Amino acid sequence: ARPLLRARNPPLRALRDLHDAARDVPNLSNQENARILADLQGLSDGLSVCEGLSRIPIPLQYTRHLSRSLTLWLLLLPGGGSGRRAR
Repeated sequence: ARPLLRARNPPLRALRDLHDAARDVPNLSNQENARILADLQGLSDGLSVCEGLSRIPIPLQYTRHLSRSLTLWLLLLPGGGSGRRAR
């Protein structure tokens, strides 16, 4: 776990470790091995999409609107639970 925590990109390191472990599994048929590697490739593709999305800057207006909306919602949340229930 320590090398994973020290890695520059922990998700990528975990994926590489999974790939290395999948190659070393004994008694797998070629079809099973190919399926595991295909699934890992799908994870890799998803990871690259997520990393690309995380690098897109969020416009200042969106963050201000979200902050104000979330603050208002959190302030009004306790009041919604204090009312009497209709029977």
